Amino acid sequence: MGIANRVDGETALAIKDEVPEANYHYRSRLSIAKRPESTGSAVGNIAVVAAGTSNLTVAKEAFLVAQALSNQTELDVDAAEIHRLLEAWDCLPSAQVIMVVGGMAGALASVIEELADCPVLAVLSLVGYGTAQGGMTAVLASRINHLAD
Repeated sequence: MGIANRVDGETALAIKDEVPEANYHYRSRLSIAKRPESTGSAVGNIAVVAAGTSNLTVAKEAFLVAQALSNQTELDVDAAEIHRLLEAWDCLPSAQVIMVVGGMAGALASVIEELADCPVLAVLSLVGYGTAQGGMTAVLASRINHLAD
């Protein structure tokens, strides 16, 4: 198995010439070559939750990599508003890991972390607003939440 990220179209063609089983995913800029006999190292059921469509590129990349590693995966986009998150919540309790893709402040990951009974990975994307301090806001918020437990 091989995974290449941040691949442009020209590089994807060059990869395809050398590795015919490689598939290029334009939106996530990801090229994945997986032979039918390769199984990956599955964790189980992974849910990828994106705050909104502006985070879709990063969310799709996380989704495809998890899928390539033989995990069952679900992708939910546009969960930034609390009512939308709660509407989509029924798919999340079965997840063994939840990957949350949101802005640099990590607000969505903090909410999901409080609701979930499994590990939550915050994937901070470069889109968003607020004073994220280069991602440190999310890191400190997460640490404070864990200290409170």
